[in-house]
Amino acid sequence: MYPQSFTNKVKEEKVNYVEVRSNLNLIDNIKQWVNEYRTLTNTHWVARSSIPLGTKMLCSKKYVCHHSGFQKVPKEENKKGNSKNAMC
Repeated sequence: MYPQSFTNKVKEEKVNYVEVRSNLNLIDNIKQWVNEYRTLTNTHWVARSSIPLGTKMLCSKKYVCHHSGFQKVPKEENKKGNSKNAMC
């Protein structure tokens, strides 16, 4: 299920949340991993936040499905139909 060109280990898994640790050394590796995952799962991902230099990590990116409700109008308040909030 995860890109075979990297070593992947699932650290935590909940409903609609998975934390995967992979052997990524460069920002380009992150982009490659996401592109491979996108192809494998036929999904689209958007970077939600990024930490270039942290104290416990070298790099971190949080991705959310492009249908997620993050920073979108709730379905009930979406009167014009502009928001694509699918609650995932």
